[in-house]
Amino acid sequence: MNAVVFFIILTVLSVVLYVYMQHLVFRTVDEKLNNAMDKVREGEFHELMERHEREPETERKIAYIFWNESGEVANVLPKSVENEKEMKYFKPSKGNRVETQEILGHSYRVVTVPSIAFSDQSEVKKVGLVLNIDSEKLILHHLLLLMVGGIITGIILSLVAGLFLANRALIPIQRSWDKQTRFVADASHELRTPLAVIQAHLELLFRHPTHTVEEESEAVYKSLHEVTRINKLVSDLLTLARVDSDQLLLERTEFPPGEILEFVSDQFTPVAEMKGIQFQKTLDTQNLYKGDQARIQQLFMILLDNALKYSPADTTIHLFCKKEGEAFIVQVSDEGVGIKEEDIPFVFDRFYRGDKARNRSQGGTGLGLSIAKWIVEAHGGDIKVKSTENKGSTFTIRLPKKQTLTKS
Repeated sequence: MNAVVFFIILTVLSVVLYVYMQHLVFRTVDEKLNNAMDKVREGEFHELMERHEREPETERKIAYIFWNESGEVANVLPKSVENEKEMKYFKPSKGNRVETQEILGHSYRVVTVPSIAFSDQSEVKKVGLVLNIDSEKLILHHLLLLMVGGIITGIILSLVAGLFLANRALIPIQRSWDKQTRFVADASHELRTPLAVIQAHLELLFRHPTHTVEEESEAVYKSLHEVTRINKLVSDLLTLARVDSDQLLLERTEFPPGEILEFVSDQFTPVAEMKGIQFQKTLDTQNLYKGDQARIQQLFMILLDNALKYSPADTTIHLFCKKEGEAFIVQVSDEGVGIKEEDIPFVFDRFYRGDKARNRSQGGTGLGLSIAKWIVEAHGGDIKVKSTENKGSTFTIRLPKKQTLTKS
């Protein structure tokens, strides 16, 4: 389509340019013919002939053709074998308009003066003024070749450039489409697994219709667990859908992020104590940060939840939050299973799991870190991860401060 549009534009411009150049090229010739025609009308033909004789041989001269009443050539001036040979092929032009005629491979501009009677040539009814324009036609021919060549070259270049640019333009679209397709497939897979579990347990209930709720409590508990998992997955999907459509806005308030991190760690303390895991905290609870408190709290919960899931018993999770320069630096470090080096670039991708079986068994959906990355970037910050397999992982967040305030 780009090539077609470019071709039409080039063609229109070339036609306009050619017509304009043709007008310019023929204008001098036509002016010379029109001046001579006026002299003929005024009866100054002999004066024209005298001027004709005085013109140098290198000058292009007007030839005159005299037609009788029957349309035959009665006379030709100036007389020459070449003129008499060519002039018999000319035809009177219509009216007083100058027109082009092609005679024996040559081009001429011709104009006819009707009803001309000379004292010595009373049989003459029309006189034609003829001027050779081979040089002008050659110029226009070369111009036409250049324009056609330019159009062809332009079309070829536009096709090549159009294909290149179209392919380049399609790359992000293709990537987006692939990511969307993969996202839908992964979401469908994640939803299908708990639904299959719920369906299986419900079918088991119908096999023993006389059993009490207590006797089938295990099946009910497992179904409830899967419902909880689906609810969390749907909530995460809704969050990401709103992020993609720019419908999720931040409500900025002033709060101490160190205090929020301490509050979140306190919520996870009972779970940590059950596994023998301790929190080591270095937190600045005085300096304030302007951001969305609910989202920052969600961010800390995601990071601590991951740290607890993948930390073995009797280890330590290190929490750090301090103002450094014009930004808050937050770090969550664990001594857990770590992340494989080849998996690190993809940990923030939606539904990505280095070990899918392990993650699924621990209740993960593969969406938490994707949401965490969005929260950080929505606040103008960045998040990075360093990890060594079987030694632990460290997530580092940088949140730029909007203003410097101190909690009273």
